[in-house]
Amino acid sequence: MVRYRRQRHYRDLWVAVSRLTRQVLAFVVGDRRWQSLRTWWRRVPPAYRRKLVDTAAYEVYADFCRPWQHRPSPKGSGRTSVAEGLNNKWRNRLAGLVRRTVGTRCEVDLVRRLRLVFDQHTHLCRCRLEPLGWHQLSTQ
Repeated sequence: MVRYRRQRHYRDLWVAVSRLTRQVLAFVVGDRRWQSLRTWWRRVPPAYRRKLVDTAAYEVYADFCRPWQHRPSPKGSGRTSVAEGLNNKWRNRLAGLVRRTVGTRCEVDLVRRLRLVFDQHTHLCRCRLEPLGWHQLSTQ
């Protein structure tokens, strides 16, 4: 989850990433409330909703996910390293996520920019996996 500030209001970027294919499955820009997490979960493809979920040790995940499915990962465990690495990559590509002076005009503009970056990233992941015969994983 990436956090950015927009006119004294913090917004969070909730991103679901496949650890196997590194593709972006879903994302939502919202606050830290339960409703934002529910919106994010509804956007995750149904095939992935039945899989184990590795998350940071943020308490809203434990309230939201089923106990058998949720695996809170302590810092340094490495289970969220794929998502954290991608968050770092996106912070470097979208200055609006980091700098207040280069903020976006509105949240809609930020979501459009994020969609372009995520679509490009997912396309590159598919191109990388296709020669390996893993293209079926990207459509599940």
